[in-house]
Amino acid sequence: KGDKEAPFIASKLKYRFDSQGFLRTRKRLAEISPKIRDLVQGDFDIVDIASNGRRTVFIATMADDDTGLQDVYDLNVTTGKYKKVTTGKGTASSVAVTQDGTVAYIGHREGKKPWVPTKLIFPEKGKIVEVGKSASSSVGCDLFVGPAESLVYDDGLFYLVGQNGGSSAVYSYGKSMKRLTKEKINIRCFDVSRGRLAYVYTSPAKPSILVFGKELDLNPGISGIEPREMKVNSQDAWI
Repeated sequence: KGDKEAPFIASKLKYRFDSQGFLRTRKRLAEISPKIRDLVQGDFDIVDIASNGRRTVFIATMADDDTGLQDVYDLNVTTGKYKKVTTGKGTASSVAVTQDGTVAYIGHREGKKPWVPTKLIFPEKGKIVEVGKSASSSVGCDLFVGPAESLVYDDGLFYLVGQNGGSSAVYSYGKSMKRLTKEKINIRCFDVSRGRLAYVYTSPAKPSILVFGKELDLNPGISGIEPREMKVNSQDAWI
């Protein structure tokens, strides 16, 4: 246990925005059985973890925490040893592992380029799959409200969000990519269990709609105006 009276010493300075406070997010990876045991230790953040019961993988900022670049690692839970699965430098926001041990993640390997579209990547197979224009949804996001970047593996399929212009959708991927949700909405979050999809979307007309078989309007008294889409030189625009 730490000394509550001891001063906090900052060895790294990261800020959300100018004058908006110190960014202190350290996330750890621990096992509870029944005592708490750190599986991975170090001055970096754990971004995501996935396991099929036999193979466990995680994403961390271990290699380049100052910049925040991420890699995927294969973890031996018993020994605590791990090895890097990804090569090069880039981002990795969400990871999944299939029952046969296949690893997939959302990200890119283009180094320090935050504008690069993310994709569905199978690092050990050398396979990259495009999902819309980018495998996430950054519409209406900032550092406080992050993008929708979940990757879920369920019943033989990968589920993730793909963005096209000012809208996004949930897709499934097995042998091919399939769009599962309607157009002109923005997915905020989703989950899948036994093939059943639940998600929350927002639109200019409605701030928050929960969909699980049918739509549930969480704000029935609030309504906006449907936008009119214009295409100028093949670029999407909203007014």
